[in-house]
Amino acid sequence: MGKLKKTHFFDCYKDSSTLIEFAGWLLPVYFKSISAEHMCVRENVGFFDVSHMGRFIIEGPDSEKFLNYITTNNVRKVKPGFCQYSLMCNEKGGIIDDLIIYRLDSSMFIMVVNAVNTLKDLRWITSHVGDYDVDIMNVTDKSSMLAVQGPYSEKLMSEVGIEVADLKRFACKSVDWKDISLVVSRTGYTGEDGFELILLESSPELAAQLWHTLIDKGKLFNAMPCGLGARDSLRTEAGMVLYGNDIDENINPYEAKLGFVVKTKKGPFIGREALIKIKSSPLKRVRSGFIMERGIARHGAKVYSDSENIGFVSTGVYSPLLRRCIGFMYISPEKSILGNTVYIDVRGRRYPAKISKWPFYDETKYGYRRSVA
Repeated sequence: MGKLKKTHFFDCYKDSSTLIEFAGWLLPVYFKSISAEHMCVRENVGFFDVSHMGRFIIEGPDSEKFLNYITTNNVRKVKPGFCQYSLMCNEKGGIIDDLIIYRLDSSMFIMVVNAVNTLKDLRWITSHVGDYDVDIMNVTDKSSMLAVQGPYSEKLMSEVGIEVADLKRFACKSVDWKDISLVVSRTGYTGEDGFELILLESSPELAAQLWHTLIDKGKLFNAMPCGLGARDSLRTEAGMVLYGNDIDENINPYEAKLGFVVKTKKGPFIGREALIKIKSSPLKRVRSGFIMERGIARHGAKVYSDSENIGFVSTGVYSPLLRRCIGFMYISPEKSILGNTVYIDVRGRRYPAKISKWPFYDETKYGYRRSVA
């Protein structure tokens, strides 16, 4: 293992968190506890250092056409000041990565990708530039990114001095805060209302100024800094995938139930022909949610119906909200009916699991759809 990278926020939490290696970075897995941080985001507001995520600036006269060619969603539909969730697929329809595209103006975009895929994605993107008139810059190391998530995230942002009430979901804008230039979007990875802030020209000093302001103003809302542990359990409750667990190049968007971001009618893009064929054929497996009353299933665990192995667990976590194990599995469509019971092998013992919808929480009480008094 080489030397681990550290984000510009690292000095802010190196002595107050439990650190782990993730995708070549040294990052906090938790501060107080995973459960406390998880519930803080569901009920109040929490903030995360997500600077390990890959960030590319893509600009030039052909930037829209180029992005429309390398991603599955329709970039032409994204107006300046908005974001789009999308996928990159290979020629066979396998998922190279899931990502967010920010459109800052007619010809300038930011692409945010998964940390484990930053260099792979960069190689893939640059290898397909061809005759497109675009410039691609990897700004991951010189920039920073922070997520503020939870029902009181808008109020905390206002206290910090960043006005976001005008931002709709998946909207973005550039703002100046205390001489710091930020790109702010109403996006996140928790299921809650929230915001992600990108400091394109960052430094440890600028990052610390933002972090400590959030710590100070966050006291009004019982806010907490949060780590990777809560980020994982929160995204699972919300039904969101993790690359390397739930999706990879051997899984296609329709199996993963991400077909809503595949726009085959938009015109040519990488993987289009394969995806059209896949969509028109019966699927052999689909991502399905599950809940267990006992036991904790983990990634890779085998799933059974009677004595037949029908699939595998892609994500299994303890839900602090439901106080039981939840997750995703890939099983045959005929076994994925809501309410159906299957069995998961946990260290040689098979535990029952009920097929469930996601989000796993009550959307009238949790998540961005509910209202805050």
